[in-house]
Amino acid sequence: HLDDLAREALDEASDILEQGGSGAAEIGHEVHLRWGRVLVAEGRWPEAAETFARAERDARIVNPALAALAGAQGRRAATRAGAQPVAGAEVTLRSRPYSTLLRYLNADAEAGVHPSTDIAAELAGVADDAARMGILSLERAAAERLADVHEALGDRRAAEVATARAARAMHALPPNLPPGHRTAVFGQ
Repeated sequence: HLDDLAREALDEASDILEQGGSGAAEIGHEVHLRWGRVLVAEGRWPEAAETFARAERDARIVNPALAALAGAQGRRAATRAGAQPVAGAEVTLRSRPYSTLLRYLNADAEAGVHPSTDIAAELAGVADDAARMGILSLERAAAERLADVHEALGDRRAAEVATARAARAMHALPPNLPPGHRTAVFGQ
């Protein structure tokens, strides 16, 4: 029910953007970023990539940090849709949680196309940082993707260890979270 309300609100905001109403410029990046997250949750990767690209473009002037996150989410969605990864701009974010999220998104995008020991190390570092900050959903996602990378590299034992870590993080999440929130990473 909450997802339906959120979708309706995003649809209304999108209508405002299309009509160019007052405040459209200020909310454009937020609307596209949130809509992209909805598309990702539905597995609509190509549409999500396009929507995140719009969010990145809209946010460049108003909020460069948000533009970096939108760009990373867009690259991740594009690789999940089958595109080759494109390097993102190097951006330093002051917020450690968002910086860690940015690292995850970039590593996840690269992992789908070029799994490597370097990507495995980055994902392990993201999982460790997320655990230290208590961001269990990010720890779970990084460990889960780490398992995929180890699997692709042929290291079954390391994949099992990473999968177990992802499961521990998932089980540590509050039990009253809606199912979509248990697997989401800041709108994964």
